[in-house]
Amino acid sequence: RSTVFSVTAQAYIDFVNSYPTDFNGWVKLGDLMFDWANYLSSSGNTQEAAQKFDAASRYYNQALSINPHAEDVGVDFAWCQTRFRLLPKPKAESKPRRVSAPKEKETVR
Repeated sequence: RSTVFSVTAQAYIDFVNSYPTDFNGWVKLGDLMFDWANYLSSSGNTQEAAQKFDAASRYYNQALSINPHAEDVGVDFAWCQTRFRLLPKPKAESKPRRVSAPKEKETVR
């Protein structure tokens, strides 16, 4: 299924590169990335889902720069931001730490 998303995304990207002021092209691209991110998130691939949510946000933002009065796109943008924030954060990698025991002091007389 990711292959279908990838091929379709490339077609939309080519379209918006040819017609950068096409509002509907940016919205459709944002919708596609949002759907792809949801698919990846439900499959457990949260890192790639985060990248797709970020891309969807950028595409919705581009659409809003063309038509700032499009309320439905504003809602999609906000929903995308919310989903991005709700994704589980990657766990920090544990680094081996050197542990040293305190040294005993010798009393000198």
